[in-house]
Amino acid sequence: MLSLAMVIFIKNASVKISYIVEISPLLLALISSFAAVYAFLVTHKDELSKYDKPDGEYFSFVSNEHRSTTEVALDKLRKKINKATEEMQSAVLRKRIPILRKVMDSFFDGFEIKSSIKHAGADNIPSEWVLSDKANSKNMILYIHGGAFFAGSTKSHRVITDRLSQTTNFSVLAINYRLIPENNRLDSLDDCVDAFHWLKNHGPRGLEKAEKIVVIGDSAGGNLALALSVMLRDRSDCQPNAVVALSPITDSRLVNPSVKKNINSDFVLEPLTKNFTWLSKIGLGFAAKMVTRHNPFDVKVSPLLDKLHDLPPTLVQVSDSEILFDDARRYVNKAVDCGSLAKLQVWEKMPHVWHIFYPDLTQANDAFIEITRFIKQNA
Repeated sequence: MLSLAMVIFIKNASVKISYIVEISPLLLALISSFAAVYAFLVTHKDELSKYDKPDGEYFSFVSNEHRSTTEVALDKLRKKINKATEEMQSAVLRKRIPILRKVMDSFFDGFEIKSSIKHAGADNIPSEWVLSDKANSKNMILYIHGGAFFAGSTKSHRVITDRLSQTTNFSVLAINYRLIPENNRLDSLDDCVDAFHWLKNHGPRGLEKAEKIVVIGDSAGGNLALALSVMLRDRSDCQPNAVVALSPITDSRLVNPSVKKNINSDFVLEPLTKNFTWLSKIGLGFAAKMVTRHNPFDVKVSPLLDKLHDLPPTLVQVSDSEILFDDARRYVNKAVDCGSLAKLQVWEKMPHVWHIFYPDLTQANDAFIEITRFIKQNA
């Protein structure tokens, strides 16, 4: 806790009052970061707005009947999520994280996994293999789960990892990277780098050199997947054969227009973000700093702000109704402008990371088909 100490010195019958403010290193960091964010946002226009076009490949409802059945499914999912997060919304802030972790890990307990699950220790990172019956032991997917960097696990995302192995016939390694606030924000990225290096020479059958490695992540995991590819490039390291990001956060400053524009249509992220959307851009940047305890301008946490040349083939899928729509669109358009092969696919009125709601949403299956096609064509 921050403290304010007032010391009163009395000398020679005269009173001198001195106020000594004890400022912790954390407060100093927060003040300096706020000043930097304020100075930047006041003096700079939105230079990334030039990447708001083109809009990418668009997937809309195929018929009025399709729209109607989807709206019914979405309404059921919305109610299920609202019920699951009721306890979190009423809890004090410090108790929300363990509640959210519990909710995410149990939300899909009734889903039947077709793939086999096998424990793995990827360079001492808790992880698991997810293997379809036809999974190629030399073709790998490194899967990085979402959860806002402080929740989620290999268990919470088995709907996605199962479908990926089933549709691609790749062996999927899902990892439990270190979460905040127990760990530093960059520890998660370090774990992804270590897991990628481990995967180059390890498969589900043990020591085995990988022929192909595709990195896939959703939401926060999408951020880590994109940041990983940039970091490997900068280190002149071996790159993934392809990268796929599902509804990724690419700008940790949380200042892109859709963060506010789509808050009412994004029923997945709305419970986590509604308390911040009234803030100005300056306030959002400061809030992002406080939540992650890391500078949101750092390209390691905001890959959109980095140089995006010489990257592996990258597919980004997003919905036009989620708050991270602009994060996805701007990242792809900037990457293309920098000469990288990147593709944007946009789904109409889908929730954040709708892939995880397979088979309730037919669009989830469509998205997995597109991912499989992209991997076959580019990896």
